[in-house]
Amino acid sequence: MSSEVSLQQPIQTFEDSLRPAKLMLRVYRLLDSNDNIQTDGDFVGKVRTLVSAAASEDLLVVQNEIFLGIVREKALCPRSDLKRSTLCHLLRQAVVASCTALDVYLPALLRVHLPAVIALVGREFYPKDEEVKKYFSDLKFGLDEVLRVMTDEEDSATLFIAIKILGNTEFRYLSSK
Repeated sequence: MSSEVSLQQPIQTFEDSLRPAKLMLRVYRLLDSNDNIQTDGDFVGKVRTLVSAAASEDLLVVQNEIFLGIVREKALCPRSDLKRSTLCHLLRQAVVASCTALDVYLPALLRVHLPAVIALVGREFYPKDEEVKKYFSDLKFGLDEVLRVMTDEEDSATLFIAIKILGNTEFRYLSSK
């Protein structure tokens, strides 16, 4: 049961980190009116009556196939903030938030599974692929670390190796190398 919880943790972290991106997409869909932001006319007059807005108050009515919204003057939200060219910033930020979610997910996945992989395949855990070897070329074990791996219990040695690799991977991963 505890291994199930460990396996779910990275995906839960990913989903939690992805939530802001999904929210930004939903907000974009709600507010995108194809730049048809109404400020006057019969419909705006009816909305004005419905919300008891004074005739002098500026109202912005945003309407599409899934949403009808009213932005009142007190919101201090200019019409330009509701135009598609400005709303596109939400899409860009959704992409950034999605990338951040992935940046959190991949190291978390490694943290959960790498010790088990190293324990399972033993000395063969180090890949033969040249590109991967190049990526890990600066991963070095000092004499004291080698002695530790050789003398520690297998579980402890495996965990030490995994932590050493993860430390190198996270630093390199975050620096985009």
